[in-house]
Amino acid sequence: MNESKRSTTTGVDLIAQFYQQQTPFFFTTANYSLLTSGNQASVNLALNDRALFSTIQGVLAEAQAKGSENPIIVGAIPFAVDAPMHLWVPETVNWGKPLPEVSKNTAGDVNQSNNITSSNSNGYAIQQTPLPETYMQGVESALQRFKHSELSKVVLSRALDISLPQQLDMSQLLHKLAQHNRAGYTFAVSLPVDTQQQNSHCKTLVGASPELLINKQGTAIRTNPLAGSAARSADHHEDQQRAHALLDSTKDQHEHALVIESVNSALKPFCKNLSVPNQPSLIHTETLWHLSTDISGELVNPATTVLELASALHPTPAVCGFPASHARDAIAEIEPFDRGFFTGMVGWMDSQGNGEWVVTIRCAEVEALRLRLFAGAGVVSGSIPQHELMETATKFKTMLNAVGLTDVAEVA
Repeated sequence: MNESKRSTTTGVDLIAQFYQQQTPFFFTTANYSLLTSGNQASVNLALNDRALFSTIQGVLAEAQAKGSENPIIVGAIPFAVDAPMHLWVPETVNWGKPLPEVSKNTAGDVNQSNNITSSNSNGYAIQQTPLPETYMQGVESALQRFKHSELSKVVLSRALDISLPQQLDMSQLLHKLAQHNRAGYTFAVSLPVDTQQQNSHCKTLVGASPELLINKQGTAIRTNPLAGSAARSADHHEDQQRAHALLDSTKDQHEHALVIESVNSALKPFCKNLSVPNQPSLIHTETLWHLSTDISGELVNPATTVLELASALHPTPAVCGFPASHARDAIAEIEPFDRGFFTGMVGWMDSQGNGEWVVTIRCAEVEALRLRLFAGAGVVSGSIPQHELMETATKFKTMLNAVGLTDVAEVA
């Protein structure tokens, strides 16, 4: 039976319980925390499978029939719409408060206690895929495509494979990610083990995404696409200058406009009204400024589920490109690795179709002593290959800082 517990438990308490759970799923926002355990029914279809939504409704109805008042389905959906997703109905659901604020007086102590690999930071090995020079060649290839095709934007990614000297403490990693990315969404999803590989270990998708793909409660929906970014500076004056330069950047405004146009077109058929600001605003993470547009709307049909909306949006030009079909082709030809769940989505949906899904960025796959990080940058006409490379290096810092490998960012 799926048991849902809503309590005054804090996100810190739920994080502490993470390793105690069977097939855990953790998700925390500025408003709540969620930890689930167990798996009573799985859905591993592709996002473009016609049977997907009826299958999901079926497993949720079965959970209700077993006694759960409002069961939920949780998990991760990959970037490729024809690749199998990893969703399941958990046995136990625990809802809690978000993580408490950390005072400035204690922030340093918290940071130090969670710097989980600092004592052995010289014992790692790193492999870049592709190498920086090859990545910049890929950006140049995309720029040439713009001249000879309808493609006007493509997001090109890199991966860092790191061999660690010691196994990560997932609870401390989640705590640090959440504390340093309070306005975003910190998550950890247990992934299926590849039984065909020898010595396969439990794999976890973990990250701190700043980007809300879709939230639905009743007829109210909200999405917050991000596109266009700039690295932050420790110097306050310089940091503000970079923020204003981003807001004034013709290149970044164009990149952002492509995303908003696509999101607006995808959601309009579902909505009786949709509020889209005329201009983007600025939001920031610990490492980056982003152009942001907060979009809200009201559904025509309250029975429309959050996953139906997510499916209509995915993948947005913020993680794929525009037009999507041309961008997918370019990604398949230029990127030398399979993205897997990177630039997919992570979240949950209940039996009433309500829920929340975020874009799977600023993330890594953790498996025993191996860590694979992902980062991408949006390439449009006017992009400079060196600048796009630097943007990916900055985006790696979210995860690198959390595991105490800050020096890796200097060589990535």
